[in-house]
Amino acid sequence: MVLLRRVRYLVTAPPNGPILHAATYLRRSAGWGRARKFSQFTHAVEAQLAVSLGALAYSLQRRWIGRDAWTLSLWSNRKSMMSFLGAGIHREAASWQKAEGRNDGRFVDWEAPTPTLSFTDAYPHLGISAPRGRVLVAPIPIPPGWRDVPR
Repeated sequence: MVLLRRVRYLVTAPPNGPILHAATYLRRSAGWGRARKFSQFTHAVEAQLAVSLGALAYSLQRRWIGRDAWTLSLWSNRKSMMSFLGAGIHREAASWQKAEGRNDGRFVDWEAPTPTLSFTDAYPHLGISAPRGRVLVAPIPIPPGWRDVPR
């Protein structure tokens, strides 16, 4: 089993102080048409996230072949995160996922004194076990301010 992961840094360094972490697990509906729509939503939600106030960084992970996907995002505050969740294409994507009958996803957020972009830290918060397989991470330069943050 192969997992694909990518990380994006939206600020040059995480702020000092507590960081809000938000993690999701999604399982999309079967079928190529739904896979294509899920992928379109993923790219559009990433674009929305990239310009969202308070968003610091995020990591996306999915099975190369399969229907499972995970997200982990870091936020400067809860108000910014809630604004993102209820607006724009993210709101539309969440509605589509529910309309597809996919109510088995999970979402959790927690505050921690230091940031982490490690899914190993997120799985226990989600209440799920880590998927098995090899993780392939898309290469991207790591800003100096993020080099000590677990990934």
